[in-house]
Amino acid sequence: MDRAPRSTGEILSDAVSLLRRHFRAYYALALPFCTVDLLLREGGNAVMDTARRQLTGLELASAVPVLASLSGALGLIFSSLIVGTLLSVALIHLTAEVWAGRQPVTKDALQVMVRRGPALVVTALLFLLALGLATMVPAMVVAVVGALLGTVGAVLGGVGAAVWVLVIALVLSLRWLLYPQATVVEERFAAGALSRSTALMAARGLPFFESPKVRLSLLFLVTFALSATLSSLFAGPRLIWALATGWELQNGLPPLLGMPLWSVVPLALTEVALQAVIAPLGAVLTTLFYFDLRVRFEGLDLDPPPSAQSALAA
Repeated sequence: MDRAPRSTGEILSDAVSLLRRHFRAYYALALPFCTVDLLLREGGNAVMDTARRQLTGLELASAVPVLASLSGALGLIFSSLIVGTLLSVALIHLTAEVWAGRQPVTKDALQVMVRRGPALVVTALLFLLALGLATMVPAMVVAVVGALLGTVGAVLGGVGAAVWVLVIALVLSLRWLLYPQATVVEERFAAGALSRSTALMAARGLPFFESPKVRLSLLFLVTFALSATLSSLFAGPRLIWALATGWELQNGLPPLLGMPLWSVVPLALTEVALQAVIAPLGAVLTTLFYFDLRVRFEGLDLDPPPSAQSALAA
């Protein structure tokens, strides 16, 4: 393929072609991580559901052990996020190898994950911390000030706080979302990776629909639509079970481990198998987008070797 700057549609097409051509490498890499992620998430959800039931009607003194188990559940869910972060390191490396015209090797990707994974985890924590401080603290101030002004002020303060969180979270996320590529490909760390992402995502006076933030938003919408469709498929059996057993839907759908044993195994296997197909898409899209920005604005590898062209060919 031509390594000139790519349109948003061409990046999406390149990502699909890449995943199709190197399906085995990406699937073999994603499958064990998706399995561990499912076990951690569903284990955390099951513990949280049990703790919620036990907390009903308990006094504070009796609730302390239950709250401790609840913190353990949050730990399991947080661990699943770390597993996803580590997987993204390996996926980014595979995609970078294909972009450079080399054959992707799962073993090499795992070695890079071991080497760069801790740096990305720390950078991700910094990203979440900065995002939380920039959104939640001002939002809480707005909400409290509104509450002090009476009922109308409380409503306006709540609306203002919600708008602030959404807008600032969106703006900062779009500035910083290329930090994984900066961490893995360029071996930057923490604030350096966030700063590099900000520089890559700068508007540069481009028309609105050609700006990096808008283009990346469109790519993420595609990823979100596919993930949401997959999630809705797996929500169907849980919803049917919830309605049949009188589950309180205000508490969300029942955890997978709370369903009949005969349905847990096939549902879990199906979810893992399909999730391993979809999981690499986001990392592949953002990595190809990252390289496109570097080609456009930094002149990176405008004339790659033929091997790079054949590696991305459909």
